Amino acid sequence: MSELTKSEKEKLWNKVLEKLQNKIKRTVYDAFLKDTCIYNIEDNTLIIACSSSLNANYIESRLLKEVNEAITEVTETNFQVKFLGLQDLKKNKANTPLNNYEKHPIYTNNLLKPELNFENFVVGTTNQVAQRASLAVANSLGTMYNPLFIYSMSGLGKTHLLNAIGNYVSKEFNDKKILFCTAQDFIDEYVNYVRKDTDFNLKSYINSFDVLLIDDIQLLQNKTKTEEFFFSIFEDFTKNNKQIVLTCDRLPDELNGLDQRLVTRFSTGLTTLITAPTKELCEEILRKKIANSSLSIEMFDDEVIKFVAKTFKNNIRELEGALNRLIFWSTLNNLSHIDIEEASNALQILKDSKKSKSKVSTQKIINVVCDYYKTNPSAVMSSLRTNNVLLARQVSIYLIRTILDLPFKDIGDLFSGKDHTTIMHSVTKIEEMLKKDDSFQQVINKLKKQIV
Repeated sequence: MSELTKSEKEKLWNKVLEKLQNKIKRTVYDAFLKDTCIYNIEDNTLIIACSSSLNANYIESRLLKEVNEAITEVTETNFQVKFLGLQDLKKNKANTPLNNYEKHPIYTNNLLKPELNFENFVVGTTNQVAQRASLAVANSLGTMYNPLFIYSMSGLGKTHLLNAIGNYVSKEFNDKKILFCTAQDFIDEYVNYVRKDTDFNLKSYINSFDVLLIDDIQLLQNKTKTEEFFFSIFEDFTKNNKQIVLTCDRLPDELNGLDQRLVTRFSTGLTTLITAPTKELCEEILRKKIANSSLSIEMFDDEVIKFVAKTFKNNIRELEGALNRLIFWSTLNNLSHIDIEEASNALQILKDSKKSKSKVSTQKIINVVCDYYKTNPSAVMSSLRTNNVLLARQVSIYLIRTILDLPFKDIGDLFSGKDHTTIMHSVTKIEEMLKKDDSFQQVINKLKKQIV
């Protein structure tokens, strides 16, 4: 068992986690177990990495019986098991580091999350292309789209797809080595490497992998030395048909401060966008997450699902946070059913926070749009109808509606008390322009980046 590869260890622990999902309440599983993984196997002991020492202590004191049962069921072996937080593992030099790199433990915080897979990624019109491209890449490593470049605003699912690719490859092609990390960790590891006087070769180490998955590549901007190092890695990977997948919060050509050679390379593969989810997709995501939890969908009124989806539709992380608060609220108040009144009470603090942000951000949106169209806020918020002012006004209305999700009436009040039908017409007008004009789509994306 000590000779297991990293991917074999991941498969083994994923089977244990599947067993544990049926033994432990979903809320407890999600909080303490879902981010765990096998760190090492020493003799007859499984050393399990946890996200924190607090989680490790909780599991050992409260869940050890269930964990041992699951391990025995999967392995048919009576392993001893030890849980340690990542910080403790870093200090414990007696343990073999992640990826079995004894002398130079690196990227130890970068673990694929097994729950972020293709099976539980809910597909809709706003993310379908990105999901299909990700699955295609996972099935044809290095030969179809290389690199795959996924971009979107924060919280729309690009990190989920990055993990899904890694988990799929690990499951279907267990001979492939996967390096998953954030761009910030890539930078940190490189900086630490050049500061140390060591015979360790970081480039050779990274080139030993078959798949490179990097989240938030925009963080490489203005990091000249790290960019040069990454460029050489990029060239080696693509030359050897090894797969690269990158996520970003903007298009490649909007990455100011990044080496133009890299910008060009990023555009040679496939670039795909994830946009804000529709209300219908949000409802489907909520139902899927409830189905995967310890709760029943019948516990929630359909009106509650629609209310949560509408209120938090612009960001999937906010949507998940709202659902987690509902689940916490039901546990706290021992509820067997949640109607719209209970949901409204439970989510009031999140709604107040969202509303507070809206008061600050409406003016910011208008200011950003006015700067771009070289007009002024007083003109945009008046009834003036010159072409430039009218377009700036319609874009402002569209962005306020899509980013902040304010009611049409409230938006109308901001713009000299305009009727809600006028506001609806402005939103529709911009949506039609976006469908017909790719360059206008880029303008809107650029404005969103400055606003959010």
